[in-house]
Amino acid sequence: ETHKMELAHTVTYEVNATVPKTLADEYSKWLSTHAEDMLEMTGFLTAEINTVEDSEAEATHTQFSIHYRLADRAALTTYFDQHAPRMREQGIAKWGDKVSYTRRVLTLNESLKPKPKSGVFGYVH
Repeated sequence: ETHKMELAHTVTYEVNATVPKTLADEYSKWLSTHAEDMLEMTGFLTAEINTVEDSEAEATHTQFSIHYRLADRAALTTYFDQHAPRMREQGIAKWGDKVSYTRRVLTLNESLKPKPKSGVFGYVH
């Protein structure tokens, strides 16, 4: 049997950025600061910054996929209504049209993890 994690009703706001390889290091540093700013907003729980492997644009671009976990859909709605235009403008002001974005909202249905297993000597890992 698996254990259900207590994350019900959380929402993930996924932002995917396609960045020219020549700007990827600088963008990555800026993105960390930007994500920290996002986490200051009510309802934002975590931010995970990922690099997309084997992306279609890999020859010339690096793709980042940022997953912001929020407490609930209401927190995301508040972000869209009160903060999104300003936060998006920061990216446009810094990067212009060199970076392109796609965004998705994911609602968590279920989160599973393996149940604890006993080790060879009876230790629990």
